Amino acid sequence: MKMALDFHDMKAYSRYLHLKGWCLLKLGQREEGEKWYKKFFHFAYALDGYAAISFETVKKEYEEVFGGKLDLCLEW
Repeated sequence: MKMALDFHDMKAYSRYLHLKGWCLLKLGQREEGEKWYKKFFHFAYALDGYAAISFETVKKEYEEVFGGKLDLCLEW
């Protein structure tokens, strides 16, 4: 992640968010995994079409994995 931020590599950072969410999910930490995956989801929304990031693909995957409960509210 540090390299992605240092070199402004948005695709690498998006992969970091995605993989962290998936790994936590696979380790049985569903709530924490969903939190990280939601960060990836918002990142994909902001960068849709940049660095081969497709918001529609991410949205579809999110809905399949988390049962269609799509909550776009950010935690402040």
